[in-house]
Amino acid sequence: MRGLFAAFALALTAGAAQAQAIPQWGYARSGTCDGYPRAAIETAPGLCVGLALAPPPTGLPLSKRTIRMPRSLLALPSGDLLVSDLGAWTTGRGAVWRVTPKPGGQPVIRPVLRKLDMPATLAIGPDGGVYVGEMSRISRFDPDAADPQATLTPEIG
Repeated sequence: MRGLFAAFALALTAGAAQAQAIPQWGYARSGTCDGYPRAAIETAPGLCVGLALAPPPTGLPLSKRTIRMPRSLLALPSGDLLVSDLGAWTTGRGAVWRVTPKPGGQPVIRPVLRKLDMPATLAIGPDGGVYVGEMSRISRFDPDAADPQATLTPEIG
């Protein structure tokens, strides 16, 4: 992924599995970025922004979207991306999603954690663990475990 800078940072505002083919929305594109439509955004030399997840079709209600209120993006060593999703402005509706980009096709979106309290930030800690910051706690989890939810351990809060 030689210069793929936050593969879908711009598209986080709405990403949904129900989204139609990438050309149906209005982000300015210019060529490609590691196989994805390249966003016409100035970046540092050697980097680019590719759009891997399109916003949902116009008029699709929030309740019908897979990723409803995305907040943070974390690239994993595998090339997959974790997305924290507020879900709603109420507790217990948040989630963390794993997105496997597919250049030229629809990404694979899978839930990793559910029933979170307004998750906002994702980070890899100095111990190599993945951390999620919720409204009133910070927890560690293993996104590669067979059941990541079972590995969710509060660290602070």
